[in-house]
Amino acid sequence: MNSNKMGPLILLIAFFTLVTAPLMVLSGRLFNATANESNAETPASGTLTSGDGKPATIGKHLSPDNKTPAQAPAVDDSLTLKGKTIVIDAGHGGYDAGAMRRLPAPKGQQGAFVMEKDINLSVALKLAARLKARGATVVMTRNTDVFVSLADRVTMSNGVQPDLFLSVHSNAHTDRTFDGIETYYTHSSSQCPAERIQNALVVGLPETGNWVRQRGLYVTNHATVPAVLAEIGYLSKPAKLTQLNTPAYQDRVASALAQGVVDYFGSPCSKSTTLVPLTDSSVVPEHDSTVLKIEN
Repeated sequence: MNSNKMGPLILLIAFFTLVTAPLMVLSGRLFNATANESNAETPASGTLTSGDGKPATIGKHLSPDNKTPAQAPAVDDSLTLKGKTIVIDAGHGGYDAGAMRRLPAPKGQQGAFVMEKDINLSVALKLAARLKARGATVVMTRNTDVFVSLADRVTMSNGVQPDLFLSVHSNAHTDRTFDGIETYYTHSSSQCPAERIQNALVVGLPETGNWVRQRGLYVTNHATVPAVLAEIGYLSKPAKLTQLNTPAYQDRVASALAQGVVDYFGSPCSKSTTLVPLTDSSVVPEHDSTVLKIEN
C-alpha cells in the first residue's frame, strides 16, 4: 500500500479509536443500567397471598395472628341440616352484660371480669359455623357486642319463621358450688328439641344435667316456632368460669349444641300445630345481670 492510501486509513483508525469506540461503550453501559432499573421495579414471579391462598395487596403485610381468617369446620358430606333455617340468639349484649364474675386469682389479687354476654356470643358464633357446615341457613339475633331487646329478638325470629330458635345463655347462682346444665322451653312443641339439646350437652361435656323445664321465658314464650333456651354452665362456679372463658371449652359447648340440633332434626318428634302464648303476667325475663333464682 502506498503512502497516498495510508494517510486516509490512519485518519479513519484514529477517528474510530478516539470517538466512535467510547460512544459505543457508553451506550452499552446506559442500556445495562436501564435494564437493571427496570428489573428492580418488577416483583419476582408468583402471586403474593395473605396466607389462605387469596391474593394479597403488595406492600401490606398481615400480622401472623390475622393472616388466616376463621374457618368453619369441614362440611359434613351428608349435609344433615340442609334446608333447615335456625335462629341463634346470643343472650345479652351491649350494655346488658348478663352475669359477671371474676376469674380466680392468687391471694391478694383480683382476677379479670368475665361477662356472660361475651361467652354467649363466642359460643353462638362457633355454633353458627358448625350448623352452616351441616347445610343449615343460620340467622343470628346479634353477631357483635350490641344490645338487642327481647322483643326485637322475637320479632326478628318470627319474621324469619325458622325451623328452630335457640338462645344461648350462661348461668349464675348465689351458691358458688352450684353447677350443671339446664334447658328451658315454654310450649309443648319445644319440649323435644329442648330434651335433645340437653342430652347432647350432658353427653358432650363434663357436666351434670340438672333439668329440662317448661318455663315462661320471654323469647321462648313469644316465639311462633319451636324455641329453646340453653344455660351452658354456671359462671358463679370458679372452675366452670375458667373453663367457659377458654376457646377450647367453648368449642366443645358449640359442638354439643350442634349435635343436639342434629339429633332433633334427625328424628323429629311430633309437634303440636297450635301455640298459645302465656299471659304476660306469667312471663319472666331472662335472668338478670347477677343471679338466676333456681325454681324448686
